[in-house]
Amino acid sequence: MPSMSVTSAQGSLAVAGSICGQASRLVSEKIGDRLKRVARVSSRRSSFGPGWVLGFRLKVGAIYAGAARNEVPLSRRFYAGGANSIRGYAYNSLGPMDASGALVGGDGLLEASSELRFPLKGELMGLVFADAGN
Repeated sequence: MPSMSVTSAQGSLAVAGSICGQASRLVSEKIGDRLKRVARVSSRRSSFGPGWVLGFRLKVGAIYAGAARNEVPLSRRFYAGGANSIRGYAYNSLGPMDASGALVGGDGLLEASSELRFPLKGELMGLVFADAGN
């Protein structure tokens, strides 16, 4: 595999207030001469009562390659799993596998999460969530 240089650019926008907050982040990387990796994460949180917060998160990513898939370094491919991804799975433990069962990562990613935080007693909070992704 030829050596590849990585250049990246990241931008973000955050809006916060006492009622709701939202954030969006776009990360774009150029890997070598023929590959581009783009990921966008958007989230929104809304408060609708004392201690009650409803949140949503969406992450979309893609690799645009003018090269064969095997030329995309494993470290630049997409994986899912972990506390900020699909909870209940180890960090980066989800993704396409080869014939032997080893993770090889993907050229696309879609993750969605929703959660509801609510007060239980005093400082103790409860949380109900649903995560999905590929």
